[in-house]
Amino acid sequence: MKFESRQHDIIKPKLPSPAREPIALCVLDQISARNYITFVLLFAPPQDQPLSSESLKKSLSGALSVCYPLAGRYRLLPGDKGLELECNDRGVDFFEASMDEKLESFEESRCNVLCPCGEFPAEDVTEVPLLLVQLTRFKCGGWSLGVAMHHNVGDGAAMDLFMKTWSHFASGGHDPVHPPCFDRSFFNSSKISPALEYGQDYTSLFKTSAKIKPCMFRFTSSQIQVLKNQCDGNYTRFEVLAAHIWKYSTKLRKKAWKEAKLVIPVDGRTRLPGLPKEYFGNATFSAQAIAQVDELVAKPLSFAAKIVHDAIQNVSGVYIGGFLDWIQQQHNVDMIPSLWSEPIVLTSWTRFSLYELEFGCGTPVLVTSPGVRLADTVVFLPWSRDGTMTVVIQLGEEERENLLASPEFLVTP
Repeated sequence: MKFESRQHDIIKPKLPSPAREPIALCVLDQISARNYITFVLLFAPPQDQPLSSESLKKSLSGALSVCYPLAGRYRLLPGDKGLELECNDRGVDFFEASMDEKLESFEESRCNVLCPCGEFPAEDVTEVPLLLVQLTRFKCGGWSLGVAMHHNVGDGAAMDLFMKTWSHFASGGHDPVHPPCFDRSFFNSSKISPALEYGQDYTSLFKTSAKIKPCMFRFTSSQIQVLKNQCDGNYTRFEVLAAHIWKYSTKLRKKAWKEAKLVIPVDGRTRLPGLPKEYFGNATFSAQAIAQVDELVAKPLSFAAKIVHDAIQNVSGVYIGGFLDWIQQQHNVDMIPSLWSEPIVLTSWTRFSLYELEFGCGTPVLVTSPGVRLADTVVFLPWSRDGTMTVVIQLGEEERENLLASPEFLVTP
C-alpha cells in the first residue's frame, strides 16, 4: 500500500468570522487532553457521478462560516494560565491523496494512514490547526474522509454537530436548522471558572506511547444479546457491553489493582437545564463505576452492569454541580486530569450520526477511528446499520494477545 499522490490546501471560511474578541475557553475546555478527536468515514464508489473534491472544499468553506472557531488558532493566556480561541480565519488543512489499493482490500486496522492528525505535532499548541481533513481516493473509485478536530475546542458532540453542518452544506443546504452555540458564559461564571495554574507536567499526562496500539473488536447484535441474556435483559446494549469490556480488561491485564475503576464521559447537554444541545465546546462529565477487582472478576456480568448503570444515572445536575465546585477548589490544573487517567476510560460515540452523513455520493459504508495512543482508553464507535458495535481499545502487545486468546471476552459460542 502506498500513496500515489498527495496535495495540501488551506480552506478558509466563506464569510469572515463575526467574532470581534477571542473566545475565552471554559475550564472544561482547558482540562481536556491536548490532542485530536479522530475518525474516518469510508464510502463506496459513487453510482452516478464521481466525487468532486472542489465541491467538498466549497461545502467545507460554508460549514466553517458557521463553525468559525475551527478556522482559528489557540492563544496562550498571560502566565500560561490556559488557552483562549482567536477566531482569525487562518483556515483548516485539507489533504487530498490517492492510493494504489481497492477499498475492499483495505484493512481497518490501518485506518490511521487515512487520518491527517500525525502531520502536526502539538509541541506548540498555538500553531496547530484546530481541524484537519484528508480525502483519500481508492483505486476502485471508493473514497474516505479522515477528520481530526482538536479536543480543547470541543468534545465528541461538538465534532458531531460540525460534521452534520458540513453534510448539510454538501447536500445543498444553506443556513443550518440548528446553528451551534459558542457562548461559554454558562461555564465561565465566577463560581465555576477558577484561575487555574498550569505546571510543567500537565501535557505529559496525555502523552502517547508508541508501545500502545489500537486493537479493534467487533461485537454483533447476536453476541450483545448473549451478554444481555446474562443480565436477564435488565440493562441496555451499551451498559452490558461496557460492563463486559470493563470486567475482562481488568481480568486479563493482570495488573496489581485492588480497585477497578471505569470512567465514562457523559454529555452534560442532556443533564444541565439551560445548556443548549447545540453548545459547541466541551461539556462532558465523568460517570465513575468502581468495584473491588476480586468481586468484579468473580461475580456475574450483571454485577458489573448494575454498577455501570448506576454510575451513569448518578450524573445528575447535583453531581455535576459538585464536580464543578471541586474544580473551583483546585489551584493547579495538573491535579484535574487524574480523573481521566484512571485504569479504564470509555468514550461512547454511539449516539453520533456519522453513519447518516451525506456528501453527495451516498452515506458511509464504515465509520472507524485510529483512536489516541493513551493507555487504557476505549472508544465505542457508532452502531453500524446491522447493530454491530466496533470497540477500539488501546493496548500493549501482551494485553492484546491476552484478549484475543480469550473466548469469553470475544463471546465465542
